[in-house]
Amino acid sequence: MIKLENKDYSKVIPLFKGIQHSTPLVFAIIEENSKGSVFVDDSNYPKSAFIYQEGGFMYLMSDDDIFMEQVRDYILNKLLPEMDEQEMVLFAFKDTTRDKLDVLLKDKGAIRIERKVFYFNLERFKEIASSAQPLSSEYHIQPMKKEELEDYSKEKKLGDCVDKKLGYRVMKGKEVVSECVSIFVGGEEAEIDIYTHEDHRGKGLGKACALAFIKGCLAENLTPSWSCWPFRKESLALAKKIGFDERPDVPAHFWAENM
Repeated sequence: MIKLENKDYSKVIPLFKGIQHSTPLVFAIIEENSKGSVFVDDSNYPKSAFIYQEGGFMYLMSDDDIFMEQVRDYILNKLLPEMDEQEMVLFAFKDTTRDKLDVLLKDKGAIRIERKVFYFNLERFKEIASSAQPLSSEYHIQPMKKEELEDYSKEKKLGDCVDKKLGYRVMKGKEVVSECVSIFVGGEEAEIDIYTHEDHRGKGLGKACALAFIKGCLAENLTPSWSCWPFRKESLALAKKIGFDERPDVPAHFWAENM
């Protein structure tokens, strides 16, 4: 298993072209918009790749038994021991790869979990946006400035470049009550991260903020992307309210030290 230099990350683009989930997260690393590492079986003509998003998810594209064993050993013996909170969320892109991971990670006690993913329905979004009611006069929406996006990145411990990020906020005076940001940008898609202060929920602020954000994405020729865990009921409901259609869940292999 070979760790690529940043300048060579683009060599794995053919492997991940056309993937059906996680596009902005994977390509944010490949395009060096976010911090992460890329490992391959061959530095010149890779056929297998493992992508680790610093402090986050892991992605595997491989059918090679030896490479997959090397990835397992690297995760268990290198990545996990160095984490403050040991946790593995590993996504594969083929059923055959997932089946092999079941066997390779069995002794560790890893389990399969499911992540909710969505398809952005542009036509439905346009209908929703055109009929959306304006916020009451006590609130207003504004785009986030570069320094605000930098503060967001520091707070999330992303340590990434914010040049391609965008975000919108709902303000009540000088108070931020809702915020929608592209936590990852890559592959011409923007992964949505949204939060509304608990004291201001149930007023449609998250929806209004998300609609403004999506309009901003489209103006930048970015397709918005939404994914979440099944227990995030509010996130699931909001996604459907702003033009996202639910797709089949995506499996991931999960392990944590407190399991």
